[in-house]
Amino acid sequence: MVKRQKYIDGIMKYVNAPFVKILTGIRRCGKSTIMQMIQDELRQEGIREEQIIKYNFDLMKYVDMTAKELYSELKNKINSGKKTYLFLDEVQEIDGWEKIVNTFMTEYDTDIFVTGSNSRMMSSEISTYLTGRYISFRIFPLSFEEYLEFRNKYTTPVDRKTELKRYLQLGGFPAIHLREYTADEVYPIVKDIYREYGRLLSIEDNYPKYVLTTDEFAGGNYQGIKTMHIADFLLSQEY
Repeated sequence: MVKRQKYIDGIMKYVNAPFVKILTGIRRCGKSTIMQMIQDELRQEGIREEQIIKYNFDLMKYVDMTAKELYSELKNKINSGKKTYLFLDEVQEIDGWEKIVNTFMTEYDTDIFVTGSNSRMMSSEISTYLTGRYISFRIFPLSFEEYLEFRNKYTTPVDRKTELKRYLQLGGFPAIHLREYTADEVYPIVKDIYREYGRLLSIEDNYPKYVLTTDEFAGGNYQGIKTMHIADFLLSQEY
């Protein structure tokens, strides 16, 4: 596993702070893996295994789970006498999850981390129940430097110029750089993600394309579409 240290360092600054940590981003950008890395960091800091509770709501066994059922289950697992660290992956699959998170944050000794996909996370319900009580971290596919780390660990990289060309062609989704794939082999892996960038990808011209954000962790490239912090874009020679 390659550590995505920039995100880990940023999120760890808020461990035990009275905020829900919300990791959002396009599917397969690495949110779940980063959350596992945060759990590993906590273990290294002496947090015991029974203090860490983790769920992945993409699994079939949670398909029909209600908010009330989840609340009851979590309540029974809360560690009495010590802080409990809740990790709720793809939490948007549970209708009413915002109420559950708000309840555990205010009434129990917990530190809460959740992940979810862009299109379904930023709802009005978050504003209603969690205003001023959460910090959002936007997770992006691999930057070029992260891509090179993956290549060094899992494959045999070549010269930097050739690697840059490959990165620009294939993009930065972690799963496609765990072994050698051709462009044709990559497409079936990420085709369901294309719709998130569909409008930009459908524009056929020779102009560069950007997704601009105010997130300090912005960075990445997907099929030639660059994601940048707006300040970096305005200060860059590309503007």
